[in-house]
Amino acid sequence: MGGSCDVLWNVIPDTTRRVEWVPSVIGVKCRDQYIQKGTKGWVRTAIGLWVSFKITDYNEAKYWAWRVSGIPVTGHRTEPN
Repeated sequence: MGGSCDVLWNVIPDTTRRVEWVPSVIGVKCRDQYIQKGTKGWVRTAIGLWVSFKITDYNEAKYWAWRVSGIPVTGHRTEPN
């Protein structure tokens, strides 16, 4: 895995850093600092609403997917160039 993927994976699964790279999220409440399959919590949207989330798929340093308010939304994947 290349250096840029390593840097990204230090930020992407960290719930305390989510607001740094997702403009639509302005807050996170979660027991886990680092997500894993089954992690649950709440995100505060840019319009101020708190909505629930659950991590539905997780592959360390490669991919994760989630549901927000029970609806599947974007997954995130790292791929070296």
